[in-house]
Amino acid sequence: MSPLYADAVTLVLAAIVAWMLPSVAMRALVPSLAEGRTMQNFRGRPVFLGLGLSWVVWAAGIMAMRALLEAVGTIFPEAPDALFHLYSGALGVVFSGMPLLLVVFAFAFGLIDDAFGTIGHKGFRGHLRAFRVGRMTSGSLKLFGVGLVSVFYGWSASARVVETGAADTASTFMRIGAWILATLVIGLSTNLFNLLDLRPGRALKSYVLFIVPLGTAFAVTIMRGYSEFAAGIGDTVGAASAISSVEWTTMIVASLLMFLGPILAVWRYDLGEQGMLGDAGSNVLGAVVGFLLVGVLPLWGFGVAATLLLLLNLASERISFSAVIERTPVLRWMDSLGRLKDIEGDQSSPPGDADAVRGSVTQEPDTIDT
Repeated sequence: MSPLYADAVTLVLAAIVAWMLPSVAMRALVPSLAEGRTMQNFRGRPVFLGLGLSWVVWAAGIMAMRALLEAVGTIFPEAPDALFHLYSGALGVVFSGMPLLLVVFAFAFGLIDDAFGTIGHKGFRGHLRAFRVGRMTSGSLKLFGVGLVSVFYGWSASARVVETGAADTASTFMRIGAWILATLVIGLSTNLFNLLDLRPGRALKSYVLFIVPLGTAFAVTIMRGYSEFAAGIGDTVGAASAISSVEWTTMIVASLLMFLGPILAVWRYDLGEQGMLGDAGSNVLGAVVGFLLVGVLPLWGFGVAATLLLLLNLASERISFSAVIERTPVLRWMDSLGRLKDIEGDQSSPPGDADAVRGSVTQEPDTIDT
């Protein structure tokens, strides 16, 4: 299989798995979701939960595609060489680099909170107060569950920024520090996006603003590592292919397709105020952003990102993000872009009251719902 043909197949498969498959699945699911549990959005309109299911289809599609390619290589004797060339390029790097476990667990714990969460305990303080008296809320369960998965991915991320020597104590402590910071970045990012799901499209737009630069940087970082690995084992052909302009372009476009596909599949339902992400969907967006942050930032960047995310999470306990957005013209314009026009004074109610209506599903206005 020629490199050009392999790149074309990579883009087609990425589009099928990440965008087309979730789009078809969500289009088929929407009528059933609309007949199920509905909640009121910030205007008081009924919307259904479940838009985060596009990520479940995405994860299942990636695993199915891997199995399909392996099966083709087993059944057809002439296929392994072509598949090896395909998988040694952008396709293998893209498919193997996706945070499937993180996505699935972030969705699952968010879904538990959507289904069983209460409004009695909100924010870090509310959940901690309940925990001190021996009561675990669904929000606390989500906090610990996502935190444990973040620990796993944080350790992997720390290996990229710190090389630990067998007898190098300083490097060992740096690795542990990087591990802690990476874990915080993923966990805090997950929670922050939960706080953004207070208006139609707000979480999705914020996700895109992060994903375009981070997804591009992630692709470049992965390809550089692949090129160095190929050169290190003497694979000059693989190294040359990894740094070719076509391969770079393919990797970047394929990565963006993989990360953006699931939200493109539900974009119109969220902006059209038919459905909402809920904790299950918004948590996945934040988890993916956190994963990419620790996948591209240097060690000092881990510290900056963790600090900023912590401050934003803590600030949400006292400050309404929606009120800040409403007072800032540029943010207000971006936030309302593509949203349904106001009808008969839909937004006549104060921002806090509007937040409470939409937030009655998942969280109180701009309050941490871990």
